Formats: sequence, C-alpha cells, structure tokens
Amino acid sequence: MKTKRIIIPTYPPHFKWNELFLRSVKKYCTDYENVKISFIIEKENDTLFNSFIADYKSDNIGVKFIEDLTQEYSKLKLPSDIWDKYAYQSIKKMMAVIKSDSELNLVLDSENICVKKFKFCDLFRNHDKIYYCDWIVSNVQKRVLKESNEIMNAPENTKWFFETSFWIYRKSIFEKILKHILDVNGLSKSELLKYLQTKVFFEKNLYDIYLLKNNLNSDLVDQRDSQFIFNNPLLYKKQITTEHIISHIESNEIDKYINFVNKRQYIIFRTNDLINNNFIDRIIKNTDLVVATLFDSREDFYNFWNEKINSTGIKHEA
Repeated sequence: MKTKRIIIPTYPPHFKWNELFLRSVKKYCTDYENVKISFIIEKENDTLFNSFIADYKSDNIGVKFIEDLTQEYSKLKLPSDIWDKYAYQSIKKMMAVIKSDSELNLVLDSENICVKKFKFCDLFRNHDKIYYCDWIVSNVQKRVLKESNEIMNAPENTKWFFETSFWIYRKSIFEKILKHILDVNGLSKSELLKYLQTKVFFEKNLYDIYLLKNNLNSDLVDQRDSQFIFNNPLLYKKQITTEHIISHIESNEIDKYINFVNKRQYIIFRTNDLINNNFIDRIIKNTDLVVATLFDSREDFYNFWNEKINSTGIKHEA
C-alpha cells in the first residue's frame, strides 16, 4: 500500500482554486514525483472539473466520485440546509479515507495554496498530534460536540477537536471507527449513511474521540496555553475559534499569531482572507508555513494569489 496521499473534497465554485493549488504544488514541491492527490467530486461535475485540472492529471493525481465511494454504504443525499452540510462534508471525507490506497491521508479544504519549497512528506509532519480545547462557545460547536459524542457513545467527552485547517487520518483507524459506529448503534452498513445524515458532526471529532478512548494518541496538545483569544474581549465576544483567529486580529497582533503557529509547529494553517503583502510575507518568512488555507471567494482575492504564484513575489528563505 502506498503510504501517503492528499484528499481534497471540492465543488464547482472552488475548481479554479484547485487548479491554483496544483500549480503551486508543482512550483514548490521538490519531489513532485511523489505527490499523490485525490479530488472528491460529484459525477455530474466531472467534465467541468477536468477542464480545470486536465494538465495535472496522472496516475498519482486524479478524481474520485462521491457516488462511487458511498456505494457500499447506500446513497448519500445532498444537503438541504445549513445543518445538513456538516454531515455531508464529513461523510465525503470519511469515505474517501477508507477507500484510499494510502494508510496516511491528509485531508484539506478546497481552497489552499503552497507558498514555499517543501518535500511531500513534510506535509504529514504533525500526524501524531491531537489539537484540542475545552472552550466551546458557539451553537454549532455545542451541537457538533453533543451529536459526535452520541455517534461514538462517548458522553464523557468535553473536548473540541476541530482546531486546525488540516486533518491527517489513518485509513486503518477510520475503518475501525466505522465498525465501532455500527456496533454501538446497532446498525448495518446499508443503514450507516442514513443514520449519520440525521446528525450534525465533524469527522475530526469522531476520529480523535476514538483515539482517546483507545489510548492511541501520542501527543495531546491543549490550545489554551497560547490562544490569545482569551485575552482579547473582541474575539471572545465574536465567538472566534482558533482556526479563524487570523481574520479577526489587528495588525499589531501579527507577531502574536506567528508565535502561536510556531509553538504549534504548524506547517499548514489559515491565512483566510488576508491579502496584505507585508503581513503574508512576514508570516511566510517567520514560520514554517508551507500550505496556506484560504477563506474567501472574492475575485480580487483569487487574483492576489494567482499573481503571487505566477511571479517570484512570495519572499521567503528556501
């Protein structure tokens, strides 16, 4: 079995970002021949998606259809409201991992860009860490925590695990998790997706709950010790969680953010809607950032990153 793969679920509004990501991987990955990426899409979007990534497709970079991935477990229904989308997205990621040809799988959101030279294996550096906090403030967090615990039969859990913009999963662990869900809830495979789509959950919560329940984690990292949200009333009032700090901090706090990600040893983290060249270049130069996770669909935002990739404008020490 091949050892490592990137998995990116995506949809039409982000297809141009997927092409930009592939372009940046080709530019900065020093062992590009080792890169393995699967994009997860719906069959009806195949022709459109291929028009964006045709130049990059190979034996190692390609597409899988969500309809094929879920066939063994019954049909996955499209989300009808904001709550449905969480289960839909999480099921896509889970199915992609258990159908992967790799044991170690890095799941990313569909808007990312590489910003400096790296080896493919570098992206999996933090696979043994569980990042968490006990600060649960929003209604989404509260519902996700409650229903993730119900799925896993783990009412004792109080930890919030969705603290990063990257998720590294072992295929063998997710296979055990699905078996655990079937067993504790008395379900058959054909009933699994119908059951999960009645819940609001994140697959990351299920994964880390399983690791903790079975003493399989090697490094549990509490975010509280360097999370400056707690000392910032504005962030606290807005219920901003760790992964979205960057969109809400002031210019004089960039160095605090740099310190935060360095203490976490992140090489993948959010820069979100930040398009200030000075700030971006400071972050790239003073951290180990390799993959920036983005969070904005504005045309000027895409143009900003497209221009940086097409030029030598990203300043960093190789």
